[in-house]
Amino acid sequence: MKRLAFLLLASAPLMLNAQLTDDFNDGNDNGWTRYDPIGSHPALPDIATFTVVNGAYRIQTAPSPAPGSVGPGRAGSLRMDVTYTDFYITVDIVNFDTNLNQAFGILARTSDVGLGTTDGYAMTWNNGGHDLDISVFTDEAPDGVRVNGNDRAALEVGKSYRMVFSGKGTELTGEIYELPNLDTPMASITGTDATYASGVAGLIVYDNSSGGSGTTDTTFDNYFALPFKPPRLKIEPLPFSELRISWPADPPNYVLQGCSELGVNWTDITSDIAESGGVRSWTDSSQSDKRFFRLRP
Repeated sequence: MKRLAFLLLASAPLMLNAQLTDDFNDGNDNGWTRYDPIGSHPALPDIATFTVVNGAYRIQTAPSPAPGSVGPGRAGSLRMDVTYTDFYITVDIVNFDTNLNQAFGILARTSDVGLGTTDGYAMTWNNGGHDLDISVFTDEAPDGVRVNGNDRAALEVGKSYRMVFSGKGTELTGEIYELPNLDTPMASITGTDATYASGVAGLIVYDNSSGGSGTTDTTFDNYFALPFKPPRLKIEPLPFSELRISWPADPPNYVLQGCSELGVNWTDITSDIAESGGVRSWTDSSQSDKRFFRLRP
């Protein structure tokens, strides 16, 4: 009889107070702090618009009223309730205007938020160059982080994409995937920078047009943030109908669980766990025709 094994995601966060998620299905952006730096100037109008439509978060900006003095149009939204040192942040891009020379993506280790004061990092996709970039910005002035890897990704309207920005110490990594394929990134870049060690995270849109007088329009969905990359189970068939289940050893607090009926009688698997090269593994010799596995914190 052919054996069936199913791998499931972890059922709960390792650090509940450090995980942030929002699918915007509640129709609002409660919990987010809207970031309209130009609009915060007392002599200038608001240029950013924030709307939740059909369960997704749309951020737009009108042209900057004074690009020479306050810079191009830009806006974002931040989760100020959790500060991250190491971070793993993902968000889906479900719509964007391809006629605009704009950049959009993820903010991390952000602090001192305001017009001419914001510090931190951004991982963005640039519609002008069709590439991924990692930037460090001080007082809102960006500077590129030197990266290695493939930065090219030709995004198309009508398709959805997942952006991933992670940081562990000074190493920063940016990736973008075409959904639903989360195994192979379209583009992946890695660089190092030690300017900022911690801060809050969020979303950003930025006008890259010549002269800074253009507009931006991007729609985000399924925001997810943790202080580490969540572990992922893998399965490998072995001779004699055995199965090897493996997962990263870091973070170390996750426990493998198994059951024969989905959602019923999950059992911790703690004995005979092997570890080698930063990977933990366990061999299932039960000969059961159907098993489910997951990691729990």
